[in-house]
Amino acid sequence: MISGSCGTIWSPDVNITVHPQTRINSFSEDIIINRGSYAKLEVAADGHELNYQWLKNNVNVQNLNEPDLDLPDVNASDIGLYQVVVKGSCGTELSGKAYLYVRDEINTASPNVLIWPTLTDGIINTALSTDEVYNIRIYSYTGKIIKELSDCRYQTIIYMNNYPLGIYIINVYNRNFNLKQKFVRK
Repeated sequence: MISGSCGTIWSPDVNITVHPQTRINSFSEDIIINRGSYAKLEVAADGHELNYQWLKNNVNVQNLNEPDLDLPDVNASDIGLYQVVVKGSCGTELSGKAYLYVRDEINTASPNVLIWPTLTDGIINTALSTDEVYNIRIYSYTGKIIKELSDCRYQTIIYMNNYPLGIYIINVYNRNFNLKQKFVRK
């Protein structure tokens, strides 16, 4: 309403729409699952016109734009830290991280350790079923330590591209376990 010495005038009605702020309410917890099983990561979010981008180890997974990430027939390549970016009309939210570990055996007394592949052109992966800190040593076939990594957690990617072709031994260990495995750099 505008009033003055010449009278009063009313403006037309104005509609205002208030959209909710983008907010993540819940996110999947860590998952330990048997190889070949079906895994599902989920996020519950509020907001307007929401879009979802899933990440694995800080890299985009795929453009499926869904609040659920379905992983059928999981294997070692699915191991990693997952999170999701939720974008809406009123903001962007980044979820926490959920660790997905794929194991070969159902029950073990100590943490399950997975090392792959055993025949590689330069990259070796290690992963642990718990969030324990572990160390890695890589030996030449003659027993000489050629690489050491400490304070590793979850999945670790080891680049062996600058090392000669041949047979190596990888030792993944901490105070609770000690696992050695042979691999071939081809």
